[in-house]
Amino acid sequence: MRTWMLAVTVVVVLASTGCAGDGDEPPSGDPSSSVATVGEETAAAATTFLDGTWEAQVSRQDFLRYLTDRGVRRADAVAAAAEDHVGTDFSVQFLEGMFNVTGPTGESWHSGDFEVHGDELHLWDDGYREAGIPPFRLLISGDDRELELAVAPGQRRGPDHRPGVPELVAGGALWCAAPWVKVT
Repeated sequence: MRTWMLAVTVVVVLASTGCAGDGDEPPSGDPSSSVATVGEETAAAATTFLDGTWEAQVSRQDFLRYLTDRGVRRADAVAAAAEDHVGTDFSVQFLEGMFNVTGPTGESWHSGDFEVHGDELHLWDDGYREAGIPPFRLLISGDDRELELAVAPGQRRGPDHRPGVPELVAGGALWCAAPWVKVT
Protein backbone atom coordinates (compact mmCIF):
# COMPACT_ATOMS: atom_id res chain seq x y z
CA MET A 1 0.00 0.00 0.00
CA ARG A 2 2.82 2.42 0.90
CA THR A 3 4.62 1.80 -2.42
CA TRP A 4 1.43 2.48 -4.38
CA MET A 5 0.76 5.74 -2.47
CA LEU A 6 4.39 6.84 -2.94
CA ALA A 7 4.14 6.20 -6.70
CA VAL A 8 0.89 8.20 -6.94
CA THR A 9 2.45 11.06 -4.94
CA VAL A 10 5.51 11.16 -7.22
CA VAL A 11 3.36 11.22 -10.38
CA VAL A 12 1.13 13.99 -8.98
CA VAL A 13 4.16 16.11 -7.96
CA LEU A 14 5.85 15.65 -11.34
CA ALA A 15 2.69 16.48 -13.25
CA SER A 16 1.92 19.55 -11.15
CA THR A 17 5.44 20.97 -11.47
CA GLY A 18 5.65 20.45 -15.21
CA CYS A 19 8.51 17.95 -14.91
CA ALA A 20 6.63 15.14 -16.60
CA GLY A 21 9.06 15.19 -19.50
CA ASP A 22 7.55 17.47 -22.17
CA GLY A 23 10.54 19.87 -21.99
CA ASP A 24 8.58 22.91 -23.19
CA GLU A 25 10.04 26.27 -22.32
CA PRO A 26 7.80 29.19 -21.41
CA PRO A 27 6.89 31.25 -24.47
CA SER A 28 9.45 33.94 -25.27
CA GLY A 29 8.37 37.42 -24.32
CA ASP A 30 5.58 36.38 -21.94
CA PRO A 31 6.40 37.90 -18.53
CA SER A 32 3.61 35.93 -16.86
CA SER A 33 5.44 32.70 -17.70
CA SER A 34 8.42 33.55 -15.55
CA VAL A 35 10.64 30.70 -14.52
CA ALA A 36 11.09 31.95 -10.95
CA THR A 37 8.92 34.02 -8.67
CA VAL A 38 9.93 36.45 -5.97
CA GLY A 39 10.88 34.65 -2.79
CA GLU A 40 11.03 31.28 -4.52
CA GLU A 41 14.36 29.85 -5.64
CA THR A 42 14.44 27.57 -8.67
CA ALA A 43 17.23 25.99 -10.69
CA ALA A 44 16.53 28.45 -13.53
CA ALA A 45 17.08 31.43 -11.24
CA ALA A 46 20.12 29.83 -9.65
CA THR A 47 22.24 29.53 -12.77
CA THR A 48 22.20 30.71 -16.39
CA PHE A 49 24.86 31.04 -19.07
CA LEU A 50 24.84 34.77 -18.21
CA ASP A 51 26.03 34.23 -14.63
CA GLY A 52 29.33 36.03 -14.19
CA THR A 53 30.75 39.44 -15.01
CA TRP A 54 30.46 41.04 -18.46
CA GLU A 55 32.06 44.25 -19.72
CA ALA A 56 31.25 46.63 -22.55
CA GLN A 57 33.11 49.65 -23.84
CA VAL A 58 30.42 52.07 -24.94
CA SER A 59 32.12 55.10 -26.47
CA ARG A 60 30.40 58.48 -26.61
CA GLN A 61 30.12 58.03 -30.39
CA ASP A 62 28.48 54.58 -29.92
CA PHE A 63 26.01 56.14 -27.49
CA LEU A 64 25.16 59.06 -29.81
CA ARG A 65 24.88 56.80 -32.86
CA TYR A 66 22.54 54.44 -31.02
CA LEU A 67 20.23 57.31 -30.03
CA THR A 68 20.21 59.11 -33.39
CA ASP A 69 19.72 55.84 -35.32
CA ARG A 70 16.46 55.47 -33.37
CA GLY A 71 15.14 58.90 -34.27
CA VAL A 72 16.39 61.00 -31.37
CA ARG A 73 17.28 64.52 -32.50
CA ARG A 74 21.04 65.14 -32.40
CA ALA A 75 20.67 67.98 -29.84
CA ASP A 76 18.66 65.70 -27.51
CA ALA A 77 21.18 62.87 -28.00
CA VAL A 78 24.06 65.21 -27.11
CA ALA A 79 22.20 66.39 -23.98
CA ALA A 80 21.53 62.75 -22.96
CA ALA A 81 25.18 61.83 -23.53
CA ALA A 82 26.34 64.77 -21.42
CA GLU A 83 24.27 63.50 -18.48
CA ASP A 84 24.33 59.70 -18.94
CA HIS A 85 27.66 58.96 -20.59
CA VAL A 86 30.46 59.70 -18.15
CA GLY A 87 32.99 57.22 -19.54
CA THR A 88 33.36 54.14 -21.68
CA ASP A 89 33.82 51.08 -19.45
CA PHE A 90 30.67 49.45 -18.11
CA SER A 91 30.30 46.17 -16.26
CA VAL A 92 27.31 43.98 -15.37
CA GLN A 93 27.28 41.08 -12.96
CA PHE A 94 24.58 38.44 -13.30
CA LEU A 95 24.25 36.03 -10.38
CA GLU A 96 21.38 33.81 -9.22
CA GLY A 97 18.62 35.86 -10.84
CA MET A 98 20.02 39.27 -9.82
CA PHE A 99 21.99 41.82 -11.87
CA ASN A 100 24.04 44.90 -11.06
CA VAL A 101 25.45 47.35 -13.60
CA THR A 102 28.42 49.49 -12.61
CA GLY A 103 29.56 52.58 -14.43
CA PRO A 104 33.02 53.73 -15.45
CA THR A 105 33.91 54.93 -11.95
CA GLY A 106 32.73 51.71 -10.27
CA GLU A 107 29.45 53.04 -8.84
CA SER A 108 26.28 50.97 -9.12
CA TRP A 109 24.04 52.38 -11.84
CA HIS A 110 21.27 49.89 -12.15
CA SER A 111 20.29 46.69 -10.35
CA GLY A 112 17.41 44.27 -10.02
CA ASP A 113 16.12 40.85 -11.09
CA PHE A 114 16.67 39.03 -14.38
CA GLU A 115 15.42 35.94 -16.17
CA VAL A 116 16.34 34.31 -19.47
CA HIS A 117 13.48 33.06 -21.66
CA GLY A 118 14.86 31.43 -24.80
CA ASP A 119 16.53 34.27 -26.73
CA GLU A 120 15.19 37.00 -24.43
CA LEU A 121 16.67 38.60 -21.34
CA HIS A 122 14.04 40.08 -19.00
CA LEU A 123 15.22 42.80 -16.58
CA TRP A 124 13.32 44.36 -13.70
CA ASP A 125 14.83 47.30 -11.82
CA ASP A 126 14.78 46.88 -8.03
CA GLY A 127 11.15 46.83 -6.86
CA TYR A 128 9.63 46.79 -10.37
CA ARG A 129 8.58 43.13 -10.37
CA GLU A 130 6.87 43.51 -7.00
CA ALA A 131 5.04 46.58 -8.32
CA GLY A 132 3.76 44.60 -11.33
CA ILE A 133 5.81 46.59 -13.87
CA PRO A 134 6.63 44.49 -16.96
CA PRO A 135 10.30 43.67 -17.58
CA PHE A 136 12.60 45.51 -19.97
CA ARG A 137 13.09 42.85 -22.64
CA LEU A 138 16.28 42.43 -24.64
CA LEU A 139 16.96 39.99 -27.48
CA ILE A 140 20.16 37.99 -26.97
CA SER A 141 22.50 36.90 -29.75
CA GLY A 142 26.06 35.64 -29.53
CA ASP A 143 27.47 32.99 -27.25
CA ASP A 144 28.68 32.45 -23.69
CA ARG A 145 31.75 34.69 -24.29
CA GLU A 146 30.31 37.68 -26.24
CA LEU A 147 26.75 39.01 -26.34
CA GLU A 148 24.96 41.40 -28.63
CA LEU A 149 21.72 42.73 -27.20
CA ALA A 150 18.80 44.47 -28.91
CA VAL A 151 15.60 45.93 -27.48
CA ALA A 152 12.81 43.40 -28.07
CA PRO A 153 9.98 44.73 -30.24
CA GLY A 154 6.46 45.23 -28.96
CA GLN A 155 7.26 46.77 -25.59
CA ARG A 156 5.06 49.54 -24.31
CA ARG A 157 6.89 52.82 -24.34
CA GLY A 158 7.04 54.45 -20.95
CA PRO A 159 7.31 58.13 -20.14
CA ASP A 160 10.20 60.07 -21.61
CA HIS A 161 13.49 59.53 -19.85
CA ARG A 162 14.16 63.15 -20.70
CA PRO A 163 12.61 65.38 -23.36
CA GLY A 164 13.08 63.85 -26.80
CA VAL A 165 14.58 60.53 -25.58
CA PRO A 166 12.04 57.72 -25.07
CA GLU A 167 12.67 55.44 -22.09
CA LEU A 168 13.24 52.30 -24.21
CA VAL A 169 15.83 54.12 -26.31
CA ALA A 170 17.62 55.53 -23.26
CA GLY A 171 17.79 52.09 -21.61
CA GLY A 172 18.78 50.46 -24.87
CA ALA A 173 21.74 52.79 -25.33
CA LEU A 174 23.57 51.28 -22.35
CA TRP A 175 22.65 47.66 -23.09
CA CYS A 176 22.75 47.63 -26.89
CA ALA A 177 25.25 50.19 -28.23
CA ALA A 178 28.27 47.83 -27.93
CA PRO A 179 28.87 44.08 -27.43
CA TRP A 180 29.34 42.63 -23.94
CA VAL A 181 32.35 40.37 -23.32
CA LYS A 182 32.42 37.86 -20.43
CA VAL A 183 35.39 38.37 -18.12
CA THR A 184 34.58 35.92 -15.28
